[in-house]
Amino acid sequence: MTIIFLNNLAAQPNWWNQGPWLPGVDVSWCSSAVNRFWDEYLLSREDLANKKKNNVIFCPTQKWHREDNNYAGASGYLCGYFYLPHRDTGSINYSPASNPRGDGWVGRKRFGGRFSHAPILSDMKQSTQLNAGWIYSGEAYSSHRQDSGKPKGGNFLFEDGSVSWYNTNKIDVGAEMGGWFFYYKVN
Repeated sequence: MTIIFLNNLAAQPNWWNQGPWLPGVDVSWCSSAVNRFWDEYLLSREDLANKKKNNVIFCPTQKWHREDNNYAGASGYLCGYFYLPHRDTGSINYSPASNPRGDGWVGRKRFGGRFSHAPILSDMKQSTQLNAGWIYSGEAYSSHRQDSGKPKGGNFLFEDGSVSWYNTNKIDVGAEMGGWFFYYKVN
């Protein structure tokens, strides 16, 4: 990712800021800059719009975030993962008691440095109650669900490009917002 960014920055200094700017908020709504990265390196806008089919922006096991009411709008662009770097730390509590340094981790604007071993992307594990409330209208909020709706675990992408699987008991709350719990702090 660093090489892609540097290549584009050298070629077009304003590459990240072209077009109307939509910020990334919470943990799944990504900025217009991230959407531009998807469009140029991962898949076309037409493929992105067709989120009911399998595509790289959604984990194959993620169903709830593909719903038609989850669209590109004022909140940015929804993806089927938790996208963690360069978050607006004022939009959500990224430092709950279980993750006191979380805002520094997700608010970082550059790779490397103090949080270089922290994940940058993870499968969704979220609920409406602490360690409960996994399902709404028969559909699980999280990826890799068990029959109970609680996820088995999740894959985590790291800055060096590696991906690791963590069982659900190794994933703690990373952020809270309006009765929602977002789990991405790995132990």
